[in-house]
Amino acid sequence: MCEPGEQVLSDVHVDVPISSKLSNEGKATTRFHFRVPVKCSDRVDRSSLSASALMTGDHNLKFEQPSSVKDLTSITEATLDEDGDLVVLRKDRRREVVVIEHAMATTINEVGLQVWQGCLLLCDFMLSNQEIFRGQVALELGAGVGLGSIVVATMASTVFCTDIGLDVLKLCQRNVTNNCEFSLDKDPQEDQDVKVRELDWFQFSNTTMTNCSSVFQWGEEDKVLLQEVTVIIAADVIYDDKLTDGFFNTLHHLMTTGKEKIAFIAIEKRLNFTVDDLKVTCKAYDHFLKHITRLVSSPAVKVKYLAEQLPTDFMECSQYTRTKQMELWEIRAVRSGLHPD
Repeated sequence: MCEPGEQVLSDVHVDVPISSKLSNEGKATTRFHFRVPVKCSDRVDRSSLSASALMTGDHNLKFEQPSSVKDLTSITEATLDEDGDLVVLRKDRRREVVVIEHAMATTINEVGLQVWQGCLLLCDFMLSNQEIFRGQVALELGAGVGLGSIVVATMASTVFCTDIGLDVLKLCQRNVTNNCEFSLDKDPQEDQDVKVRELDWFQFSNTTMTNCSSVFQWGEEDKVLLQEVTVIIAADVIYDDKLTDGFFNTLHHLMTTGKEKIAFIAIEKRLNFTVDDLKVTCKAYDHFLKHITRLVSSPAVKVKYLAEQLPTDFMECSQYTRTKQMELWEIRAVRSGLHPD
């Protein structure tokens, strides 16, 4: 556990070096490169979004390989023409860059100003399963610097990018604004609508959403559109038990209002040796599992919850070290009396 005032540093920059020196405010800039699927022939039906349906089998995704400055195409197929000459069919390489401004070492209270590996795991999953998110209204809880929201915005019609704290929200808004042209396969005629909004997990309700005095408050139109959210994402928000309690309370509130929803939560277990237990443990993860158990075992009043840990053997679209301590969870809310397909 971190002591008060102790600095913590994300492992992301072991694999991804920062692109610029620290500014006077202690912020750095990093260019995150994503390899993007160029074909997905196995479309996913949103009416059957179960973990087994999502992750079983090969989705026939084809990814571009790292490109160089001089070579911007990749050989995808080779055949002979009628004269016996080699014919090479080429496809454009697909590679996108998201430029993120972020803090380096911070205290535990300001970790939202950093980029964490769990977010890259979540981005990999979203890029590998784009049809889940395409055209949907999505919401990110604990968005931090906004990387997850920026990526999902290339597929979703609207994204609510939420967090708390004016410094975090301002930094997040700058990153969203600076990456507004990150487009993937999205129709260029479609607007990328990312709404950065304040959301306090301990005071979340329709009556308190407009209490903040900043530009990040929720408008009446926002609250109406919030009812259309079908996908919720979150990454690296499980590290403090009180925050985990607030997270699940907020998740439950969102899941039981508006349309039926599915949530994807990426976490990284951080193991520590504790004197009390005399062994290596991860109490924050244990607390997370208690909430999962409570959700799926609770009597169905408004919704029935289904939760499952998903395999993480999908393509690595970004540069980081994917370890066995990194997990991705799916939580679905099904209206009482109904059963998933």
